[in-house]
Amino acid sequence: SRYPDAIRFYVTARSPQVIDEIRFFIKSAGRYATGSYRRLEFEPGEVVTGETVLPTGFGNRYIPPGTAIRYSFEIWDEAGAVYRTPDQEIIYFDARFDWQTITSGLITVDYYGEEGKGRAATVLNAAQEGLRHMAPVLGIDPTEPFRIVAYDSYLEMSAALPSDSQIQQGRVRTEGMAFGDERVVLVQSFDPAIWGIVSHEVTHLATAEAARRAYSRMPSWLKEGLAEYGNLAPASEYDDALARGIHDGRIKPLSDLVTIRGTPQDIVTAYGQSQSVVSYLATEYGEAKIAELMQAIQSTFNIDQALQLVYGLDLLGLDNRWRTATGLEPWPLPDEPELALPKSPTATPRP
Repeated sequence: SRYPDAIRFYVTARSPQVIDEIRFFIKSAGRYATGSYRRLEFEPGEVVTGETVLPTGFGNRYIPPGTAIRYSFEIWDEAGAVYRTPDQEIIYFDARFDWQTITSGLITVDYYGEEGKGRAATVLNAAQEGLRHMAPVLGIDPTEPFRIVAYDSYLEMSAALPSDSQIQQGRVRTEGMAFGDERVVLVQSFDPAIWGIVSHEVTHLATAEAARRAYSRMPSWLKEGLAEYGNLAPASEYDDALARGIHDGRIKPLSDLVTIRGTPQDIVTAYGQSQSVVSYLATEYGEAKIAELMQAIQSTFNIDQALQLVYGLDLLGLDNRWRTATGLEPWPLPDEPELALPKSPTATPRP
């Protein structure tokens, strides 16, 4: 490990014939074990050593600590003989700390330090309760294992997050982050709200298991709304932000919350709105419909079509039902050309 930048893989091989090619195969051991391979550069011979470096720290190459990685080598010689090494598995850990592990069922918690052991047990209990609470709501019998990497502090955890995330850019502060494909959650276990943090993030992983390959197509408002619905110890922050947003006229259409971004105030308000919309769906139509929605998203990969199948509403229809229930004016329908959704102001040029 060359944490946080890369992992170095190397192999030494010998053969009675000249070895002229070595291939390196790697795949994540997460939800979908998509893999790739590359050829190693080395000087051919009867005894050779080859190596390759896997970048881990930037952009699309980022790999979160706690990710399980499987790898193997394939060695060829000039006579056409080939040998494939058995798969090896490593856990890519944050090299700053000496990690220890506790496991129960599908859940593994990684922690460091003697004081971290008790907090790791709390994290494990919160994850178990969160999963037990949300599995029936999402319509799943969980089968996919996952890891929770528990840091002692916000600063220690934030250094392990993706460099291009809003957290690293200093725009928002977070106590946890879930990575659905890798089946990894990062949390700061010293936070007094740890029970809610863990159950929120675990719900993200449960939602990913429920939606399967369609998870990446789910809008952020639904992902975050479900995660807050699964929060076993919700705070009032999102409710307060939603109330302020309603008062100030800053509530966006759901179609604008496919990805949640903007100022810190915009983000917290959008989380409050997302939480409220999912709670409305569960209260008005029943929790059982949420499991049906997950099934519909799996088959359609489209939120409008999925909502139509389950609730008989498209996204705008749901948005307006929720707005009416919340005391807001509904958005105009597309066949009302004299009206329009709020638009950004247009600059007027002056000499």
